[in-house]
Amino acid sequence: MIDFDIFHKKDSSPDMTPMIDMVFLLLIFFLLTSVFSIPAVKTDLPESTTAQQVKQDELTIAVKSDGSVYLNDYPVDDIHLRMMLGRKLATADEKIVNVSADKSVDFGRIVKVMDIAKESGAESVAFLADDVSGQN
Repeated sequence: MIDFDIFHKKDSSPDMTPMIDMVFLLLIFFLLTSVFSIPAVKTDLPESTTAQQVKQDELTIAVKSDGSVYLNDYPVDDIHLRMMLGRKLATADEKIVNVSADKSVDFGRIVKVMDIAKESGAESVAFLADDVSGQN
């Protein structure tokens, strides 16, 4: 007589492969997003003796010497800056925006960025500087 395997009892344990795949995908996702969570736009900040430490989760707008603008490390133009700031500030507990600008940036450009932040819902706009006093 011929013995066919299709009539035998099947293994009833669940397939673990999809779950393992998802765990590895989530691990990769969190590793990559944790690397990019710290703003890393390098600006040549002015120096100050009264500078204070900034919280890591606050919104930071960086203005480079060529006039380009970055919101928490992402390059944006003025229109997208207004939209993105509006969305982020709508859900934020503290509506504080930090402005990090090169020493050589035109003051008019800084005022324009500050106006965009205020129009987007920022209650307070702070300017970042390098601490030269050595206290922080």
